[in-house]
Amino acid sequence: MKDPDSYKVIEEFCCIMTGVVRQNQFHELGTSVAVLGALHEEFIGDGAIIDRKIRQEYFEMRCCSIRMKDLDKHF
Repeated sequence: MKDPDSYKVIEEFCCIMTGVVRQNQFHELGTSVAVLGALHEEFIGDGAIIDRKIRQEYFEMRCCSIRMKDLDKHF
């Protein structure tokens, strides 16, 4: 039997422990809303930044026919 590569053993251990730690973090969040919020933050990013970008695109799409302060009424 070959000796296992020590780097691979350590790498596998770290991957397993990272997964366990991440899983424990999700369990500590408690509610499904909090878990979905954490997933959204991880994969999509900050919602406020995306919201501002979408609002700006909508404002530009309207060809500046509405004032920026009125954007809240229309968006």
